[in-house]
Amino acid sequence: MTTVTNIAQLNAAIVSAAGVTAPGTVVTITLGNNISLGATAMQAINLHVGVTLVIEGGGHTLNGGGIQRGFFVYAGTVEINDLLINNMLAQGGDGGTSDVGGGGGGGAGLGGGLFVGANVAGNPGNVTLSNVNFSQNAAEGGLGSLNAIIGSAAGGGGGLGGDAAPWTFLKAAVEAAASGATAALPMISRVAAARPASFPAPPAVPVAE
Repeated sequence: MTTVTNIAQLNAAIVSAAGVTAPGTVVTITLGNNISLGATAMQAINLHVGVTLVIEGGGHTLNGGGIQRGFFVYAGTVEINDLLINNMLAQGGDGGTSDVGGGGGGGAGLGGGLFVGANVAGNPGNVTLSNVNFSQNAAEGGLGSLNAIIGSAAGGGGGLGGDAAPWTFLKAAVEAAASGATAALPMISRVAAARPASFPAPPAVPVAE
């Protein structure tokens, strides 16, 4: 059994549980007092097949401060007992902007206090709650892109917990198009910087009459 009194210790204990591989093992984490997450996100729970994680709240409170999400059980069997999960926020990522058209839509905010995943074959998240209360938790979708500059291609959609990167044209492709090519212009994704001033705008595509 591991007793934790702050978010750093809780995260370390969750990571340690994820490293246990022997089926039939029960790992217990006990909260020694109320824990506020502050600026630190809580680690996702990702257990091996046959391992069980028991979280004993001891009547304490886990508080996200309105900026952190609660438990994210990606895989494995988890039991949570005697705990108040309070003021958590699952914020979906914002859609990526695009300098070639409409930006992407925002991502969904899923599971404010608790999210249970089910996409790990043979080991989906499986959570049992006993005397667990939820208070003032929220799940909010991310913002869609705010601008569209040119063309019609879109930025990426935001994810569960992170923003999408913008999309942009390859400079060489645009220059080739400017010289007369009318094929679709290739794009690359996940570019950190905006299009520089020297980056040429794509030419107008001729419309067949």
